[in-house]
Amino acid sequence: MPRQQAAQTFQEHTLWNEDGGRLENNTLYDGQISSEYAGDNTLPPVTALDDATIEDLAAAKKVIIKPPNGIVSLELRFRSDGSNNDVNILQLYAAAGPDHYVLMAQLSVVQGAKPHSIGFFCDHMTPATEAWITAASEIDQDTPADGIGRYVFNTHGYDRFLLVASDLVTTTVYVDWREH
Repeated sequence: MPRQQAAQTFQEHTLWNEDGGRLENNTLYDGQISSEYAGDNTLPPVTALDDATIEDLAAAKKVIIKPPNGIVSLELRFRSDGSNNDVNILQLYAAAGPDHYVLMAQLSVVQGAKPHSIGFFCDHMTPATEAWITAASEIDQDTPADGIGRYVFNTHGYDRFLLVASDLVTTTVYVDWREH
């Protein structure tokens, strides 16, 4: 058996962390965005990307993912409560400890028609302005039928990941994540 396959065979199974669920440290995960960052389709200014300012930002405007130490990669999937083909624009940032966040990518996330108990899964996403250490992968599921699209990236030791909406078309976007 090739070395890579052997390593993959013994990876621990992980479940999706969804809004309202309990994380490993027994805290409640708040995984929904219901308000644009500034209400006018603007990005956070660089001067507002320090950890203290982001922590003080209203909960409705952000999702912060703090995976357990030692996680190699994260997989994100999105849900929203709009109509099929609605597009929300999300900005993904990363930080190493209580430091400043850096932009990783802008994600145009398209709602599909596959239902979830809350909202509908997003089946397609288009990343832009990607600026990360290694290439991330978007996994589209919009053809041949509505599925569940995902975005996967290596964490490179960063321990905080921030998502804010710069253009929110639906009422709420839900961010689910799982570790690898």
